Amino acid sequence: ISENVNWMFEGFKSLLPALTILILAWGLNGVLEDLKLGEYIGYIMLNSNVPFYIIPLTTFVLSSIVAFSTGSSFSTMGILIPIVITVCLSFYTTEDFEFSIFYASIASVLSGAVLGDHCSPISDTTVLSSMATGCNHINHVNSQLAYCLVSGGVAVFLILLHSVFKINIGFVYTIGIVLIWLIIKVLGSLKFNTTGK
Repeated sequence: ISENVNWMFEGFKSLLPALTILILAWGLNGVLEDLKLGEYIGYIMLNSNVPFYIIPLTTFVLSSIVAFSTGSSFSTMGILIPIVITVCLSFYTTEDFEFSIFYASIASVLSGAVLGDHCSPISDTTVLSSMATGCNHINHVNSQLAYCLVSGGVAVFLILLHSVFKINIGFVYTIGIVLIWLIIKVLGSLKFNTTGK
């Protein structure tokens, strides 16, 4: 029984950093809600005539940067989702508001946070992956950047197609699948020098 208790405490210790990050993110989110940051950003955007359709792209880029900087996708989501929802709802009474853009904005936060977390050298999953595989940490980060930047570029292109050019989401998904397939075919056929000579 004492061995089981020891393993239980070891498990608690391994979860402590993630729990700390989540608690701090919730605290920061509470402060941002009290400051009415989302409503303030929405007010600024409405008064400066920023188009509603640009929100998905800006939230994707912003959440990628925040997640890359913090190394945590969950805290990024916890901080940005309430802000983005409030900003989008501030456009609700305008003629620019569309529910498809609203949903795309929330999805952009989620996908941008995952992208930034995956690229981040300080992310817990990146550190654990490099440790588990016995790979040099920076080499592992560099190997993942190629995949992340390609998929991030495709995501930005697809966000623009849907939100700016108003292309149907089903057609945008089809374009995305074909585009990824073409990138894999083209890049997969290239021969790279891996010997370092």
